[in-house]
Amino acid sequence: MSDMKYMVKRGHTFYYKRKYPVFMQEVYGTFFTKSLKTRDINEARRLRDMMHTEFHREVEEAQDEGRDVPLVIRMAKQLHKLKGSAEDTPEGNAEAGLLDALEMYVNKHEQTEAENIRQALMIAKAKKDSPSLRSLLAEYESWCADGLTNGAVRDRMKMIDIWADEIGRDVPIHSCLNQDEAWEFVQKHIINSGVTQKTKQRRLNTLKLFFDWVMSKRIVTMNPFETIKLEVIKGRRAEAKPEGADRKAWTDSQLQSILAEFKRMSQEEKLRITRENASRCHSLTLIAIHTGMRRDEICSLQVEDCARGVFRVREGKTSSAVREVPIHSAIRPLVGQLVGDRSTGPLIKGLVPGGPDNRPSWNIGKVFGRVKKSLGFSGDYVFHGLRHTFITKMEQSDVNLLLIERVVGHKSNALAFNTYSKGQTLEAMSEAVEKITYDLQGTAILSPDSSY
Repeated sequence: MSDMKYMVKRGHTFYYKRKYPVFMQEVYGTFFTKSLKTRDINEARRLRDMMHTEFHREVEEAQDEGRDVPLVIRMAKQLHKLKGSAEDTPEGNAEAGLLDALEMYVNKHEQTEAENIRQALMIAKAKKDSPSLRSLLAEYESWCADGLTNGAVRDRMKMIDIWADEIGRDVPIHSCLNQDEAWEFVQKHIINSGVTQKTKQRRLNTLKLFFDWVMSKRIVTMNPFETIKLEVIKGRRAEAKPEGADRKAWTDSQLQSILAEFKRMSQEEKLRITRENASRCHSLTLIAIHTGMRRDEICSLQVEDCARGVFRVREGKTSSAVREVPIHSAIRPLVGQLVGDRSTGPLIKGLVPGGPDNRPSWNIGKVFGRVKKSLGFSGDYVFHGLRHTFITKMEQSDVNLLLIERVVGHKSNALAFNTYSKGQTLEAMSEAVEKITYDLQGTAILSPDSSY
C-alpha cells in the first residue's frame, strides 16, 4: 500500500490534511489542510514531511496563546491569518466560513461582550502584515532591558501595559493609531490621575517612546500620542505635591530616636537575623547622615572602597555619582570596625539582595521602613531623607554649593564648572564634611553588634 498518511488527492493535486487538537477545532475547524501544489506523489511525500513543522508550529502558537483568550478574539486572529486566500481552496473556504461564523457570533453577543467584539473587529479589519500589539510589546520590553535596569524597564512599561490592557493586546498595531482614542486614554489615565505635572509628563513620554520605537522599525508611519501636549499651568513656579511625595529631613531628636531603637533591637531581640539587621541599619544610618550617600551606594561599598580616608563610589544614578566621599571623623571608628582585618568583601556583610534589580540594598531598606513605621514616623520620613538631612546640615554650615554638589554627587548647574572644572580637592571636601555635627546623646557611634 502506498504511503498516503496525512495526504489526500483532489483532482490531480495532493493536499496535506491533519486533524487539529480538540481545543483548536472550535476556531480552526477540524482539519489543517494545505495544498502541496504537486501531482507527483514522491514530491508530495517530501513536502508532506516538511509540512509537519508548520502544523506543529501552529499548534504551539495556539497553546502559547492560551485557551483563556476569548473565542471571538481567536476567531478573528485565525480569520486575519487566512485573509486573502484564493477562493475555492481549503484556505479560502475556511476564511469565508469563519467570517460567517464571526458575524453570527457578533450578532448574538454584541451587547454582552462589547469589548471583545470591538477588539475582534479591529483584528479582522487590520491589514494582513500588521503585527499584534502583544508581540511588539514583548520585543520592546526585551529591547529596553538591554540598556536599562529591571526597575527602569518596569517603570517604562507600566503605563504602556495599562494602555495595552485597555485597547487589547491581540489587536494589530495598525489598529492602535487612532488619535482620538489616544487622547481619551491620556485624559482618563494621565491628566485626571491626580499626580504631579512632572509625573504626568513622564507617563505620557513612555507612550510616545514606544511608538517612536515602532516607527523606527518602519512598521507604522505615525505616533498617535505625538501631538498630545499637557497643559502648562502658568503663573505658578511650583505645584503642590500629593501627600507623602516629599522626603523630609530628619531632626537630631528623630535620628536619636531611631538609632536608639536599632541599638536596642540589636541587643535585645530574640531572633538572630532581627538583631543583625538592626545592627546593619544602625551602621547604614550613621554613614548616610555623615556622607549624604544614597542607600544603594552605601550597600554597594566594598572593603577596598574604604581606603585613604574616603569612600570610593564606583557607579551610581548619573556620571556625577561616581566620586570619592571623605569619611567623617565621627564614623571612622565605625568603618574600622566594619572592615576589621578583611582586605576584600562588602563593607556591610550579610546584605541579602532583592527587588527587580537584585540589589543588596533592597531587603535592608524594607527593614528600615518597618522599624521607622513602628516608631510612628509618617511616610514623609524615608531613608533617602537622611541624604536631605546631610545636605541641609551642609547648607546651614555655609558650605559652598559647588562643594555640596561634589560631595553628594549632584551635577552642577553651573556650565563653566561642568565644562572646565576638574573638581574640588579632597582636602576642601573633607573640611566641608567635618563641619557636620549631630546631637546624638546615648546612641553609640560604633555598631552595637560587630559579629554579623
